[in-house]
Amino acid sequence: MSDKDGQYGIVGETFIAVSKSIGHQVDILVLPGKRIRYRGKLGKLDATSNALEWETDTAGMIWTDGIIRVSANVVVIDAPHIEIIAPDELRGKSVALMRDYIYPSLESMIKDKSILVARAPKFESLFRMIVSQRVDYGVLDQNVAKWVIRENKMAFARSLHFITPGFDEVEFRILLFSKKWTPFVGKFNLALAKFKTSGGFQKILDKYR
Repeated sequence: MSDKDGQYGIVGETFIAVSKSIGHQVDILVLPGKRIRYRGKLGKLDATSNALEWETDTAGMIWTDGIIRVSANVVVIDAPHIEIIAPDELRGKSVALMRDYIYPSLESMIKDKSILVARAPKFESLFRMIVSQRVDYGVLDQNVAKWVIRENKMAFARSLHFITPGFDEVEFRILLFSKKWTPFVGKFNLALAKFKTSGGFQKILDKYR
């Protein structure tokens, strides 16, 4: 997420709050993905956020416990009766996906082109592809989608419906580029577990949901 109005997302704000509770200050930088990796390898950046399932190389890294679970929800218009029980049911359909996102359950179908993929550079673009019926479906975590729609005051002539449960559920966590942070991670995980039972964590969740 960007740092517009101090909004760093659920993961970012939770990391800041928990780190502060154990005596650490966090400086947030908003950078492109490749620059994050480059600076991390040079030792000029300590950490980033991601799901372990989306990482291709974690050698030398250490990570915190999961902060929040996210999943991929199928999005359709005006069709609350549609049920997509398994990702394989998207075979033969056109689907809008976010650019640079990884969808493990869809990768083989993307590769053999048994689903027709349109990549969206922004969340708003994905919604417009669905509403304009340029694609049959979209795929995006429903909590993220609803927050983007609310924050941007987006209104559609036709309603969007999110099919639940989603698939490819993962936990977002903080990944640190050096194992020198092992003592910090131990303290952080204990404080995170405590924070998750507090009103502070619920306040962050409510802010983005």
